[in-house]
Amino acid sequence: MDRIILYPDDKKKGYVCCPRCGKCKGLTLFNNMHLIDIKCCGEVLKFKIEWRKNWRKEYEGFGTIGKKRVQIFDLSLGGMSFDDRVFDARLNSEVRISFEIVLKNGKTQLFSQTIKILSRKNNKYSAKFLDLSRELNVSKVLYSWLQERE
Repeated sequence: MDRIILYPDDKKKGYVCCPRCGKCKGLTLFNNMHLIDIKCCGEVLKFKIEWRKNWRKEYEGFGTIGKKRVQIFDLSLGGMSFDDRVFDARLNSEVRISFEIVLKNGKTQLFSQTIKILSRKNNKYSAKFLDLSRELNVSKVLYSWLQERE
């Protein structure tokens, strides 16, 4: 059985409902929780907790930070993740990254954004965009790209 995706609310609460009897239960979730199993009606329901606020899309391209070329793994409206092997940054530091995306219509859009490094794990940095929300036109283009399916 595939795991059911569970999205916590802002208060770190999750709500699970049994597909057989319809009984729902509220759970308090913790940041270190990623998988949970709940028993109901003699079955085990398997859930995967999705902590991300924004959906991410894989990205097969590169960006530049200063003069260093970095591989970008994925993008979302809130941020990105990229390879840490050619660039060394401290957590919570702010850097400027430039990258291009190719839209379905064949047009290329250049992005140059300030990001804040949030974490470093498994050869990968995770970062959030700091000024994307102030640039409405850029947000619209990125949102459009995120919605495109291959």
